[in-house]
Amino acid sequence: MTKKATIYIIVGVISIIILIIGYTIIHFEAEFGVRIVKNNTIQYVETIRRSLRYQMLQNRKEDVKQIIETIGLQDQITEIRIFDKNGKIIVSSKDSNVGTYVEKNAEGCNSCHLDDNVLLIQEEPARIYKTKDGERLIGVMHPIYNEKQCFECHSPSQKILGVLDVAMSLKEIDDTISRNKKILYVFLLITAILISIIIAKFTSDLQTINKQLIQVNKQKSEFIRKVAHQLRAPISAIQSCLNVVTEGYGPKNIHMDMIKRAENRTRAIIPLINDLLDLASTEELKKNKPRESIDLDRMLYKTIALMNEKAEGKKVVLSLLIKETLPQIKARPEDIDDVLINILDNAIKYTPSNGKVEVVADSDSKKIWVEIKDTGVGIPDDDINHIFDEFYRAENARTIEKEGTGLGLAITKKIVEIYSGNIIVESKVNIGTKFTIVFPVS
Repeated sequence: MTKKATIYIIVGVISIIILIIGYTIIHFEAEFGVRIVKNNTIQYVETIRRSLRYQMLQNRKEDVKQIIETIGLQDQITEIRIFDKNGKIIVSSKDSNVGTYVEKNAEGCNSCHLDDNVLLIQEEPARIYKTKDGERLIGVMHPIYNEKQCFECHSPSQKILGVLDVAMSLKEIDDTISRNKKILYVFLLITAILISIIIAKFTSDLQTINKQLIQVNKQKSEFIRKVAHQLRAPISAIQSCLNVVTEGYGPKNIHMDMIKRAENRTRAIIPLINDLLDLASTEELKKNKPRESIDLDRMLYKTIALMNEKAEGKKVVLSLLIKETLPQIKARPEDIDDVLINILDNAIKYTPSNGKVEVVADSDSKKIWVEIKDTGVGIPDDDINHIFDEFYRAENARTIEKEGTGLGLAITKKIVEIYSGNIIVESKVNIGTKFTIVFPVS
């Protein structure tokens, strides 16, 4: 199963769960709302029955009619009526229905009668039903009984004076439920979309992180391979030289020569180990080691003085121009010193006799830059994009200087970037190279 298919399944499952929860909420809201309306309607009809009871007992038909007509004017009342035991409507809020009979198969009759003769006990005084137009109504029926004190107005054999039947519209609550459904469905849809986006983003981030981890692991393996390669040759040579001595091969006068060769090989390993330690220390810099304010112009003068002896030994002219007093930067002095020495050392090393190495420093309100320009062998176009890679050395550089770790510029770039700086290189073969180091002003 692909990752994309897995995402779709997860989103689908979450959407279904949300819809089920939404449907449950809507169903509960509808049931709860109807229950409240039922209870309120039953209490309301009981109040109407009590107001009509005395008028019915006294046989005051006009008063009964007036009360029913008045109550029937209310918006939520669909119809209020009283019918006798035969189903004849005695009084109604709708005059056209007075004198007509309630149909035997009408909803109101079916709620009490199983057939023409069997009377059922109403467990629920309120009933909900639909009209032919699909409108939902809630109906409540209450019998109004004859009482002894009113036998003068009504025959004692008449047990029920009439049945009060009130029908009220549920349109308002149905409209509310319908509106809430739409709102909830829109909310659920938006929620599902947002969850889908979040899951997709989260999955994308995980994939990106996974790719980065794979790349880091690949780089780590490649780095270890390169270190092993750099160490294997000198260590193998040392081992071969020492084997001659320990195994007693050849005349004894060559043993001392073998020991000296082994010693020379160790001298090639030590710079590599030092560079590896420097490279590891750049990672420690990321942990916010204490920094201090540095006068870069003073450090430049000091570094030039330090490197001048090497330049003179190669008959290379080393010069420094600071156009104006440079602002301070926040850094560890030894780190900035390493950056300047690494680049100046390379510039002198790969510049032939009678060449020049010029250092120019300047600044503005936001940044400081140091240009180190030489008239050396230059860097081929194919190599220039790789010179900051670990263990990388350009072909023409290896021809001039066989010894070297290829870590100097990698360390330099890491240090500069840790201090939010940048290093730019421009070069032409047999003309020279210019490194520009840029640091932000503290």
